[in-house]
Amino acid sequence: MITPHKNIDVLANTDLEVQLRQHNTEYIAIAGMVGTMCVESTARSGMEHGFHVTTFTDATAAVGGRDAYDAMILRYPFISHATLTVDEFLTATRAPAA
Repeated sequence: MITPHKNIDVLANTDLEVQLRQHNTEYIAIAGMVGTMCVESTARSGMEHGFHVTTFTDATAAVGGRDAYDAMILRYPFISHATLTVDEFLTATRAPAA
């Protein structure tokens, strides 16, 4: 649980970064309802704070229809280290079978 936030960047003015650092977290994956605001802001902030950031093409939306969505997806590689579908992410993060 994190302190409530009133900003579009969930890392700003919360204790989330402190909690992530306490758990030695290096990688964060960001999804959300409004990708052109909260996801983009948090992704930028995460990169600036030294996290490896993943954004998703199919776990977010954009206000403004398809054109806004397409433009958002084109920006994601500039503000995150990886841009994947949820299935691609889950496949990449699954532990190999023993």
